[in-house]
This record gives sequence, C-alpha cells and structure tokens, in this order.
Amino acid sequence: VGQSAGELASAVAAAFYSLLLGKRLPESLALSASMDMYGALESTTLTEASLAAARRSGITTVICAA
Repeated sequence: VGQSAGELASAVAAAFYSLLLGKRLPESLALSASMDMYGALESTTLTEASLAAARRSGITTVICAA
C-alpha cells in the first residue's frame, strides 16, 4: 500500500470506529499514522512544521503511531 493510501486507510478506519461507537470524533483531532495492508498502524514522519500547521488550523490533539 502506498503512503497516501495507507494514511487514507487509517482515517477511514477511525471514521468507521466512530460510526460503530455512535460517537463523533472531535474536529480538533488529527491522525499521523499509516495503515499497512494487514491493518497495523505504522508511524509517519511528524515534523515541527507539520505540528505548527496543525496548530494553526485548530488541531489540538494529534494521534501518532509509535
């Protein structure tokens, strides 16, 4: 799975989890992880610049894969 597809898969998985729980994910939440073709989350490069951009856009919580 390519990098962009893996990041999209992790976002879709989070949305599906939210749907199953019947709870909305906060709009101030961001994911910084990629999902491989087996469903495991992998870390992605998270830089100070990307965190600063997230902060400017109203993101208060970032979930990172370890």
